Amino acid sequence: MKINSLCIELALDFCSITLKNYNKLYYKEYINVSQNTKTIIQAIDLILLESNMRYKDIDFIVFGDYPNNLMNSKAISIIIKSLFFTWKIPIMKINSLLTLSLEIFSLYENNSILIFIETNENTLLYCKCIFEKKKLLNFNIKELISIKEFEEKNLNNFILIINCDKKIVDFLKSNYRFMKIEENILPKSLYTNLIIEELILKKKELNHNNIKLSYLIKNSFIKYKY
Repeated sequence: MKINSLCIELALDFCSITLKNYNKLYYKEYINVSQNTKTIIQAIDLILLESNMRYKDIDFIVFGDYPNNLMNSKAISIIIKSLFFTWKIPIMKINSLLTLSLEIFSLYENNSILIFIETNENTLLYCKCIFEKKKLLNFNIKELISIKEFEEKNLNNFILIINCDKKIVDFLKSNYRFMKIEENILPKSLYTNLIIEELILKKKELNHNNIKLSYLIKNSFIKYKY
């Protein structure tokens, strides 16, 4: 199936853009631009120029969806309105913690991945992903009031800590021995593109109805495999 898709990930000060023109991928990443909507639109124009494509050639655009303290919601809203109302391109979002999990698995091939993110509401999001034979078997997100509620016993986890207070980092490092601990890996749109591509190919259809695409993603990602 020939699909032209544009995937955009915006988190903290990092921005990545992936354009798929049939079977060819174009990728750009930028630092310190997530607050500048004009620069991001110019970056999209640049990647379209490089691929010899126009906005009307894009089948749909995907944005990564994060906790609010990691993403610039206002910037994303402006970009979405600009692209949707100007070019009438279907827009959808996908959970970026899923993208992160796939990215980590691709880099380290660890079958159990834990992600901690501190939110603006002074709570802690805890995401656990389990892979088996390169298949994502389970993807759960919980909210913890305190890191002390965390009771993971598995010592073979890969742990990723994003935007967390030093006390949380120190607690995890002092009380647990994980296979590997990393801080502030951010999702890349390349992996968002992989997820979207597999989901659509699995369904053997591409519907330009934004609601149907969103429903497809919402109800299929747990069974996602690559």
